[in-house]
Amino acid sequence: MTTVLALIILIALVILLDIIPVMISARLVKAGNTGFWSAAIAVFLQIVLSVLVHTFVPVRGIAILVAIVFGSWIFARILDTTFPRGFAVGLLSIIFTIAVVFLLVGMLGLFTVLQSSLYH
Repeated sequence: MTTVLALIILIALVILLDIIPVMISARLVKAGNTGFWSAAIAVFLQIVLSVLVHTFVPVRGIAILVAIVFGSWIFARILDTTFPRGFAVGLLSIIFTIAVVFLLVGMLGLFTVLQSSLYH
């Protein structure tokens, strides 16, 4: 039962931290495909691309540049938008993801403080 719960939590985190920010970003740039499955496919392909690029391109700076360019292209194609808007989707989704992580960490910290003050 613990493995199933861990899998459910992992899926929820992937959706919260990866897919939803792409969906919101795609809507902000007025992309043609802004649904859940389009965002999920784009995120999956972006992750595969990133792993491949960082595995096969030895120079880190070039690998990052290649991942940004082709990642923007992936977002543009899958989400039915232009290349600059695909780049904007990538950038905005990173900003949203960072904001969500800070929010979750802050909530966890607040929960920890409240819990310690209640039991001491």
